[in-house]
Amino acid sequence: NNSEVTNTLAGKTIADGIIENYYPLTLFNCANDDASLPCIMDDVRIYNKVLTPTDVTNLYAANDEIPAGAPSPENADTQALTGCTLSWTPGKPAPTYDFDVYFGTDETAVANATSASPEYVDRQSNAFFTPVTAADRQYFWRIDEVTESEQIVEGSVWRFYTGGTEPEPEPILVNPSFEDPVLVIGANVSGVIDWYDSVSYTNTQDDANLDFPETPYGDNWVELGNGRWIYQQIGTYTENTMIDITFLAGQKSDSNFVGITVELLAGGNPDDAVDQNIKRSDAAFGLEASVGAVVIDSSGQLRPSLSGIDTEEMSVQLSTGTESTGYGIGDPLWLLFYRPSVTGRSMIDNVNISIPFAADRGYPDFAVFANYWNSVNCGLCGGADLTGDGNVDINDLAEFAAMWLNDSQ
Repeated sequence: NNSEVTNTLAGKTIADGIIENYYPLTLFNCANDDASLPCIMDDVRIYNKVLTPTDVTNLYAANDEIPAGAPSPENADTQALTGCTLSWTPGKPAPTYDFDVYFGTDETAVANATSASPEYVDRQSNAFFTPVTAADRQYFWRIDEVTESEQIVEGSVWRFYTGGTEPEPEPILVNPSFEDPVLVIGANVSGVIDWYDSVSYTNTQDDANLDFPETPYGDNWVELGNGRWIYQQIGTYTENTMIDITFLAGQKSDSNFVGITVELLAGGNPDDAVDQNIKRSDAAFGLEASVGAVVIDSSGQLRPSLSGIDTEEMSVQLSTGTESTGYGIGDPLWLLFYRPSVTGRSMIDNVNISIPFAADRGYPDFAVFANYWNSVNCGLCGGADLTGDGNVDINDLAEFAAMWLNDSQ
């Protein structure tokens, strides 16, 4: 009936009347073929004769260009993962195309966009790209083919919804208990391996020294003097992520602990991170002044109740909040410890970080739980170890089920 069939998906039934016939019409039956192979169909014609090889060749050699097709995720997908790569198949295998990529959250804007529009991403030769996406949002995209003669073959507007959520990546912390290096009994070295540090009055100290408390997490402490600090990158920034941070605080003999502040920072260039012999309060403090990171959350000064040679387990929960000026999704995420600029010494050991489950156990949390299912000796297991035994098994599932979508837990 001279009607165009667009945006069909595998297995979808076409409405009656578009092609009038009395028998089912199957186009490209994948039942006994490799269904993973992408294919596109355009300009479907039905003949009342058998076409010769010459007829087929002449049809294919026509100058009509075919728009890009076979989008992935499929058009109208409602369970696309955040951070997924978008891909497509060129209209013809030859000649080689370039592609003008358009992407946004407004369907009309994407449909009408030009290379001067905010929705325009880039012209590229690859048939894929990875946009920055957030959970529970609808996105629209369009791929225009660019031929060797600069002819633009405009594509359809496709859409997908990020209803699927990948498990949050577990933050990475290197040398969290400061056991590298192995020290001579009672000895110390300046600096902290695998952490950027403030050099002077920043030591890795063996706990056999009688001035220090014994740590149950190996042999070493980190000792921070007035205004001194350590930091390292722990991953990349994502919005609205809660991060649990725990550590052991220790007090040296005849030395005032005073407090420790823990901060999350985001953004900047990791290549500019260096050790510096300055205090946290100095305007030239490199994580901000040179790297370009921005403080996004702070614990304030944590003050354990220590007396004499003593230790105390400390914990704080910080949030990444929403992206803002100076940083965005995918930028570096930093963890910083520093001591106030007053007389004394502060000891820390066994730093741990994890992303906890939300209080109301919902689908995003279930994705995390499923990712760690049947894991053994996985430490914090991304927060999925609800019984605290280092494994994720049927006992954790029972705890999970008890809290499923329950705001009161």
